[in-house]
Amino acid sequence: LVNAPRTKLVTGFPAGRTFDLGGVKIRIGDTILGWATVSLTVLKGDRFDEPGRILLAATGKAQNTGWDLRKEGDRVTVGRRWGDEPILCEGVPAQITLPVPSQRVKVYALDETGKRKANVPVGPAAQAVVEIGPQYQTLWYEIEVQK
Repeated sequence: LVNAPRTKLVTGFPAGRTFDLGGVKIRIGDTILGWATVSLTVLKGDRFDEPGRILLAATGKAQNTGWDLRKEGDRVTVGRRWGDEPILCEGVPAQITLPVPSQRVKVYALDETGKRKANVPVGPAAQAVVEIGPQYQTLWYEIEVQK
């Protein structure tokens, strides 16, 4: 876990658990390998409860197309068969709760160049609740906290 004023991060085998990192809550759903990393970093602003921009990244299993992972004796290897493009990345299902009212938050799924490609709904609650997952076909999200 990382719980710093401008960065929050959960990594490991966290499925089904909720982590409260100073008012920012992260709950990660089931993933292919049971492993994931979800991080939030304030890009503009000083804290998660102030106006600004936050980068949310969520990663799970990633591999080249056609790689050949196998067991050889005591070890697991791909040998020289690393595969090719495109890289296949798992969309991680997660719920993020921010310490601000939902009407102050906008969330966007980002494309591979960092441009906004889709709006992500924010749950109507006293605190903003964001649900991310494979349906957005991305690893990166922009969260905009307004005044």
